[in-house]
Amino acid sequence: MSEQKKDIYRKIESFLTGNSLSPIPTNYTVAYTYLQQHSVKLNEVIDQHLKKHSRLNETFIQQAFSEFIQHPDFNADEIYPALQALLSDVYSVVETSQDSSSSFLQTLHSTSDQLDETQTKANIATLVQLLKASTDSMVESQEKLYLKLQQAEQESENLQARLNSVSQAAMLDDLTGLLNRAGLRKKLEDLSIELGSPFEASHYSVVVFDLDKFKNINDNYGHPFGDRVLGNTGSLILKHIRGGDLAVRFGGEEFIVILPETDLQGARQVAEKIRLAIGNVRWTNKRTNEKLSAITISAGIAEAIPNSTLNDVIQIADDALYQAKKNGRNCCYPIDISKG
Repeated sequence: MSEQKKDIYRKIESFLTGNSLSPIPTNYTVAYTYLQQHSVKLNEVIDQHLKKHSRLNETFIQQAFSEFIQHPDFNADEIYPALQALLSDVYSVVETSQDSSSSFLQTLHSTSDQLDETQTKANIATLVQLLKASTDSMVESQEKLYLKLQQAEQESENLQARLNSVSQAAMLDDLTGLLNRAGLRKKLEDLSIELGSPFEASHYSVVVFDLDKFKNINDNYGHPFGDRVLGNTGSLILKHIRGGDLAVRFGGEEFIVILPETDLQGARQVAEKIRLAIGNVRWTNKRTNEKLSAITISAGIAEAIPNSTLNDVIQIADDALYQAKKNGRNCCYPIDISKG
């Protein structure tokens, strides 16, 4: 472990001990974040609490963790790898130290067996007992620390997994399971990294969907029914696209599908499959058992051309959607940007 990390570890231990806090991952994380000054707001709150109460407590630390660290906007990508590395380094040091202690005990036992029998047995026994007591105490202490750090590392990994889950959930629309706008931005960033160039410079098409007369659905059958329709629409969209395609609930009853490496004709085929699947669903009003008319969707389609931005392509697809609505709804309308 580097001297810098040893110093951080000592400061964390001192911080926790000074406030009578147990060395669990949540407390380690708050202490690490505070001491490294990664969150201005967290430091302000802790400093105010210390000024008023002199010490922190477990309840306060848990609240601080929930508010300033578990929040999706917090930069967990920076904090957690550093904390994990610190824990792993300490774990390795303790593991090595424990092995050394076990080796020392074996050497002690081996040496004691070879002691000269002519020496005073009482003196030898006293010496051996003292040595054994001190080494047993050292090993027991290290074993406890070893087990505690094992547990802390496991809990830290579980904590990271939960934070990853929270971060993932924050990118999805609760109602439909599709990406939300924040999720779309993150996915496009990931794709750009994977491609080695901005996603907008690649070849793709966009489909903009909008449920027909959705306001009437909410007005006539209530918002819970409208939510069921939105959820079903999201499921059907996901069912009819590829794993690398991006499906987004863009707002209200509007959905966007981004199809990498797909031309206008290919995008139109995907849009048609989705349109037909949604129109083929048969709905029933559970309160009255009334069979409802088919719920339909319209789509506008556009293919990206060189030097066009994603916003440009979405806008063209949205213009195409307007034409689909004008043409009587429940249809797909493509616009070929390349033809002006």
